Amino acid sequence: MAIKALGSSNTCDNQGARNILDAVVKDPRFWLADVPKIMRYIYENLECIKVESARQSVMSLLLVLSTCYPTLVVVNLLKLSSPGDSAGAAMWDLMLSMPEAVEEIFAELLTKPQNAEDFSILGLAPTASREFQAKDDVSQAERYLSHLSLATVSLLLSNFITLSETPDLARKMKVLLPRIMVLIKYGDEEIKLKVLLVFRSVLSHLLRKETSAIAVELARDLLPLFDEESSQLREFSICLFRSLLESVAENDKTKMRSSTWSFLVPLFFHMSDQTGSVAKASGEALLAAAKLLEWKELEHLLKTWQPWRIGECLVVQNRRRAEEYLYQSMLYLENPQAPLREAAVRFIGLAARSFRGLKPVMLLRICGALETMLDDSDPAIRSLAHQNFLILRSPRLRQKSRWSLRSLHF
Repeated sequence: MAIKALGSSNTCDNQGARNILDAVVKDPRFWLADVPKIMRYIYENLECIKVESARQSVMSLLLVLSTCYPTLVVVNLLKLSSPGDSAGAAMWDLMLSMPEAVEEIFAELLTKPQNAEDFSILGLAPTASREFQAKDDVSQAERYLSHLSLATVSLLLSNFITLSETPDLARKMKVLLPRIMVLIKYGDEEIKLKVLLVFRSVLSHLLRKETSAIAVELARDLLPLFDEESSQLREFSICLFRSLLESVAENDKTKMRSSTWSFLVPLFFHMSDQTGSVAKASGEALLAAAKLLEWKELEHLLKTWQPWRIGECLVVQNRRRAEEYLYQSMLYLENPQAPLREAAVRFIGLAARSFRGLKPVMLLRICGALETMLDDSDPAIRSLAHQNFLILRSPRLRQKSRWSLRSLHF
């Protein structure tokens, strides 16, 4: 009755209801016996409560509930709320804005495997994962998370970092990793770093066979991070990818090899990264990829540090991946780092002239991309782009037999 009265426009009713709730929170163990009913009344009436002081009284009640009965509160809010639901989002946002409440909630969930297994994204999605297929669950999680503030998500991840440092809790958190990776899409550097920290911490406590399955599932999510503006994010994501490659068990290697091909060109380019630690990490990750792919020649070139021949090696061995490599390379023409743009121009010229059966429309697109590089701020890149552009426009390009890979270096 008090919760419902807070939505009244009558000042006396409103004040009386607030007085009742103030008394309730002073003795919660006596008054808050029926958690499901109280949660339902808060949820159903929250949007009707417009007076700020009245809303604060309800939120204070919710925080007390979260502290006293964390599991019951989470379970009932999961049942009540749905994606895009402003009342549910407001309740989650408040609960997760208080560090003590967050720690209570998630420590409670993660110490009970049967509960942790049942909840979708970080235990925060609006439904239990049993009720929906995994693909639907993740898409709903993305929609739901868009209603949470960056500060709330950051705080949530900080608590997960702390919890993941405990081996038993970290092992139970593995079921949440696919949903945690959804947070990468937030676009905030701090949040992305925290996601990777949680990821690394959890994996460090798992057995090889457990890490292997996760590596295959989530490795592709790391690729966009290789080109982040933050050198710390670039290095961290590349190092994590290398760890995933090295953790793959025998029965998962075929699947992991299939994903690894897409990482080769970006790693090769980042061997020219202006940040030395990123360049070093890229070379080490590319070596780990060569070992997984059992590519002895590439492995030898990396161990003896012959970067000028690595691009040639990639081209010769992977003609069937011509278009994929060229598309990847053209994206790097807009990279803010001049060494990466230069590496991309050089590789495009080499690849375009070496691949057989290149479609005319692709050749035209490549020439167009190189033409834009004629105005690059770096004179070395302008010169290299000009040379490649003239050669690719030449009729001799069609006469593949006249070309020797050894003659393609400038």
